Amino acid sequence: MVAYGQSKTANVLFAVEADRRHQSEGIRAFALHPGAILETDLARNYDPEELKQVVERALRIGSFKTAGAGRRHYHLLRDQPAPRRPGRRVLRELRRGPDQERGR
Repeated sequence: MVAYGQSKTANVLFAVEADRRHQSEGIRAFALHPGAILETDLARNYDPEELKQVVERALRIGSFKTAGAGRRHYHLLRDQPAPRRPGRRVLRELRRGPDQERGR
């Protein structure tokens, strides 16, 4: 789980630096977290106790998503105009219904 967290941190740092270097050329870079999606096999190598902690946290903060809801985050980001100024930007997905397919 530590390696997974490190890889996510590396993705964010890469996006921040790519955005800093290339925004003057009209190229923007973003890092995106689609939510906790259990329909994948990513957790197959987790220690059972670590996986239990991940699931408890996701339940507590409401970050579980279906694969379709996770994909919608990418489409929403793709369809947004690039911000005029650099910095952190949070996109909020519209509520999709009672099946917890909401963005954070």
